[in-house]
Amino acid sequence: MLDSAEAASLAALGDHRQARERLGSATDAYSRVQPGDEPEWMRFFSYAEVLAQHGRVFRDMARRDPRYGEQAVFWTSEAIAAFGPQNVRSTMLNQIGLSSALFLAGEPDQALAVGASVLDHAGHLSSARVTDRIHNLRRDLTHHAHRPAVQQFRDAVIAVTA
Repeated sequence: MLDSAEAASLAALGDHRQARERLGSATDAYSRVQPGDEPEWMRFFSYAEVLAQHGRVFRDMARRDPRYGEQAVFWTSEAIAAFGPQNVRSTMLNQIGLSSALFLAGEPDQALAVGASVLDHAGHLSSARVTDRIHNLRRDLTHHAHRPAVQQFRDAVIAVTA
């Protein structure tokens, strides 16, 4: 869990090589976890969480270098599939991340489709973290802001998070 957090911090700082190394360490460490041996406070940290951190790291890297966008989409999609329907909040957070990743990967139409679904379901989930992440979608759509559909989506994001 700590390796994943460090990877995300390194990616946000622009140290892509170290971020990828920490992701590798996180994956290796998770593969050695014996179910039931981890502390009670850490039992929520599933393999889906590891995948979500991969998506987050590659999304942060894609903000500086769009070549990482495709990997962000891949890992975030994998995380969503791994969480399953019982993890509503985690799935929603990763769907928001997927919309961001798709914008960064140059797939605005797909990003809008995922984003529209997120906005449709946002009212059913009371979470400050979800609201903050929806609000932050605006930073990743800027390269496509000239498109009318993206402008409408941005306006909808602002309305939902106001």
